[in-house]
Amino acid sequence: MNANKFFDVEVIEIENGNFIHLITIEDVTDQFKQLVDEQIVSICENDNDFTLDFVKKDLSKFFKNKDENTTMGAVAEFTIHLYLKTIGYRQECLYRNLEEGSIKKGFDGYYSLLTEEWIMESKSGSIATKAMSHKKKLKEAYAGLTEMLAGSTTNNPWKNALNHARVVGSKQDLIENIKNLTIMYGNNEYPKIKELNIIPASTIFHSDSINRNGDEVTTITDVANNLQANKINAICIDKKSIEEIINCLIK
Repeated sequence: MNANKFFDVEVIEIENGNFIHLITIEDVTDQFKQLVDEQIVSICENDNDFTLDFVKKDLSKFFKNKDENTTMGAVAEFTIHLYLKTIGYRQECLYRNLEEGSIKKGFDGYYSLLTEEWIMESKSGSIATKAMSHKKKLKEAYAGLTEMLAGSTTNNPWKNALNHARVVGSKQDLIENIKNLTIMYGNNEYPKIKELNIIPASTIFHSDSINRNGDEVTTITDVANNLQANKINAICIDKKSIEEIINCLIK
């Protein structure tokens, strides 16, 4: 699938064979809406027995009465799932938490690409917030991953990833790998982030037109180059009109 058909995206190779994906969603095009309709069932339910109408009605209930930060976070995560699927990643998790119908606990996303496994952490915010930048959000995403991997959170993120992988029918070797990491975590043994493949993601919502200058790209590159991981695909998304995206998901 050609991502450029649906997203305005620039992929920049940085140090050590890592990449930054700069994505701009200025307007929600008919092609983008079609992509959402084609992928929304698999992103949310991983079960084609569910209809498009059912999933959108379910999401409509999910978004009802959510606060601004939760809404931004949920829309950002959905868009990242959507983009990664267009560039060949397999989603080894569901969009929402299994038990509560909420956004997930633990890792925001777990994926495979051929024989590789990737962990995603998403952070988002409004351009109206003081000092908002992709630099800030990428650092927050990386810090969030680091804390989870080091055992600094109340829940075992690997166990949550394991439950999701089982539900979506991941391959047995991937399930076994996550299971072993789950047991290690329970025994206070933690993998180092520099041994893992990560996707730190930043999404900024704009009210007016989107402008990204060369200085910002340089700053994003500098931040990504200073992150430690086996492999990195950093994603920076700029979106205008969160309401248009939500309308794609519920109507």
